[in-house]
Amino acid sequence: MRFALTLCVTLAACGGGDDGPDPEQACRDFADSLADMCVRCFPADPDAYSTCYDFVIQDLANGDCANVKSVRDATELYDECLPWMRTVACSVVTTPGFKVDSSCQGQLEL
Repeated sequence: MRFALTLCVTLAACGGGDDGPDPEQACRDFADSLADMCVRCFPADPDAYSTCYDFVIQDLANGDCANVKSVRDATELYDECLPWMRTVACSVVTTPGFKVDSSCQGQLEL
């Protein structure tokens, strides 16, 4: 599972954003979707959910979703990224060099 966490570092960015949904809730939604993907794709790991959820909070949201000031593209996040996390084949997620879908990259802006 370490490779999935390493590649997820590219998901956060700094900068401005639009007037989309509450950034803090978007962060929690993102973390929950990523954690669900980890549980689905790493069923033998009893800590998969907490490891992935905490990764988003600690590494992408700088310790708290309240630190997320904006979402790069809320429509893309909710219409493409989160559904992608729910449906991506685990064979893709567990492949060395795995990268998240471009719709997920840079969504959480600090």
